[in-house]
Amino acid sequence: MGGFGAVTGTGGGGAAVGQGGAMPATGGAPATGGNGGINTAGNGGGMQPPPIDPGGECEGVTQQAENTVRPVDIIWAIDTSDSMVAELQAVEAHMNSFASQILNQGIDVHVVVIARPGRPTDGSIFNPDPGICIGPPLGTGACPGASNPPLYQHVEAGVGSNSALDQFINQYPNYKPTLRPNSLKYFAVVSDDDASMNAAAFTTAVNGLDPQYFQDWKFFGVFCTGGCPLLLACAKTGNQYNALVQQTGGLGGDLCGGNQAGFQPVFDGLAQTVVSSKSLDCEWNIPPPPAGEMFDQGKVNVQYTAGGSATPIDVLHAGDFAGCDPASGGWYYDNPMAPSKVVACPATCQQIQADFNAKIDIRFGCFTIDIPR
Repeated sequence: MGGFGAVTGTGGGGAAVGQGGAMPATGGAPATGGNGGINTAGNGGGMQPPPIDPGGECEGVTQQAENTVRPVDIIWAIDTSDSMVAELQAVEAHMNSFASQILNQGIDVHVVVIARPGRPTDGSIFNPDPGICIGPPLGTGACPGASNPPLYQHVEAGVGSNSALDQFINQYPNYKPTLRPNSLKYFAVVSDDDASMNAAAFTTAVNGLDPQYFQDWKFFGVFCTGGCPLLLACAKTGNQYNALVQQTGGLGGDLCGGNQAGFQPVFDGLAQTVVSSKSLDCEWNIPPPPAGEMFDQGKVNVQYTAGGSATPIDVLHAGDFAGCDPASGGWYYDNPMAPSKVVACPATCQQIQADFNAKIDIRFGCFTIDIPR
């Protein structure tokens, strides 16, 4: 997530600050609202805040936030029914390469795998109870116990021929600690069958899990996309998976054949889909105050400057995630009781992510400008 760069004094009487992102004393009169309190999110609409008594110049500092790449969380549900032995071997062979391609592009990725722990084969091609075990560097290679937090979590639960979508929902309490609220989420399935839960029901269930966690998610995987000519290679076409791929703009790789050679280009394609979708992060750490000073969460403001522009515009305080304006956005603290980060609302985040040259400034020491209610 983003940190902070150089710090510059603003207004009369601003505290002298050196390197390291120190904040000034919280004293000083309130600000006049910068550029009239325009909330730039969404269509850049101009909502004016209530008049604020300027009371003199604002004492404070401005810190420029670093635009870092948004983290990615990928949740796999892997069919561990007895028809999946060859496919499970292929997943074991290619999962580390898949994750490395994403990590090598500077993306902070966490991987979750929901599957029965164990080995794909017991020495025969008809293992009645296959499992999966991901080795280093992603997992530990010990199953049970392959989790390697925070990079990798193995949720040790079997996934049946038709239950992948159900398990994404049912196991959510178990893998939620590995996810980040601001990350781009990918659900990924590996199965030679279709899901019993339909795509619409799954979408409704995901959106009901936690709106702050699932603002933005895509679906991809390796499944039978249709028209497989190989006898017994596919139990059924993954119609529900195809629908979710189309709905979310993800990618479906064809499992037909289930051989190791066929999985490499599919996993490469999935990794490139993640890399090509990388976007800017939308939350920034709050630095500690200097010695002898106290952080005042009522005296923080956020400003956005579009790439190529010299004019910063105020982004207004939403209070919390629920207070975000769907059209005009805003910002809020990660934890109002003990804030550690400034977080952009979804509409504001979307605008920031569309402009890699945008500049975000966090201003300390001036009374916070709230969205008018």
